[in-house]
Amino acid sequence: VDLPLPAIEGIPIYRVDLLTNFFNSETGRKGEIPSANANCSARGLAIIGACMANRGRFNGIQVLSEKGWSALHGKACDRRMFGQMPTRFTQGGLNVFKDPEGNTEDSELMGRDGFVGWMGFGGSVFQWHPELKISFAYVPTLLDWADLVNGKALKLQRKVVQCVKERQKSS
Repeated sequence: VDLPLPAIEGIPIYRVDLLTNFFNSETGRKGEIPSANANCSARGLAIIGACMANRGRFNGIQVLSEKGWSALHGKACDRRMFGQMPTRFTQGGLNVFKDPEGNTEDSELMGRDGFVGWMGFGGSVFQWHPELKISFAYVPTLLDWADLVNGKALKLQRKVVQCVKERQKSS
């Protein structure tokens, strides 16, 4: 089978092992690829996510104006990634997550409804929930390319949502 050439010369998108090697190389780390290969900690992502969950500002630090935040989160459109996976990306490149209809609550796809952000190859998740004011970041120690739905993080994410909703009820 002849595969089309990669969109960016030198990035082997059809071989997971080579793609992983590229992202871990000096060249891959130097590249500014905002949707892939962030070199950061979950704690650092969570701080930025807290700003995003609070419309650009958290603990007196503003990373985006109200206008910038609205533009980043605006004009979401429904599409299918790779013709399969439903997505709802905004004009700023954020995915607005919506639980699929017809799945049970135990489904491996349920639990991210209302979150905004990204999931990464290997199990990482960087998302925030503007309505619940939640920032969630999970960065695994080891890349797990077999966890295509980022299930480890989802289990934790569900518990965080449960805790926040329980606290809201009691206050």
